[in-house]
Amino acid sequence: MRTIDENSTFRLSWDVFIFLLVVASGLLIPFQLSFRHVPLALGSGLVYLIDFVFGVDLILNFCTSFRQHGVKITAARQTAGHYLKTVFFIDLVANFPLDAFFLAGDEVRVGVLSLVLILRQ
Repeated sequence: MRTIDENSTFRLSWDVFIFLLVVASGLLIPFQLSFRHVPLALGSGLVYLIDFVFGVDLILNFCTSFRQHGVKITAARQTAGHYLKTVFFIDLVANFPLDAFFLAGDEVRVGVLSLVLILRQ
């Protein structure tokens, strides 16, 4: 498997793209919570698309080189192992779609807000 250089144009562009998606999520989610009591189809679709891209980012992180004591590590097994030992669990929890488990059952409501909507956001 090929390793992605941490300083490559692709990886830097990808990181900027991910940053922009984080900002978009930070704007879209509060909007949906504040002004809509029912999620918009377009907004929800966009959130699911962003979740998918974050999942792709999680996979790409397994293949991205890193530096250890100033030495660039490019071996695929070492990069995957390093990612698993460092921030993989945090990334996995952050990308885990809790609402997928709650959408199958009845909605739990507090006032006019659905807890499923809050969890989705």
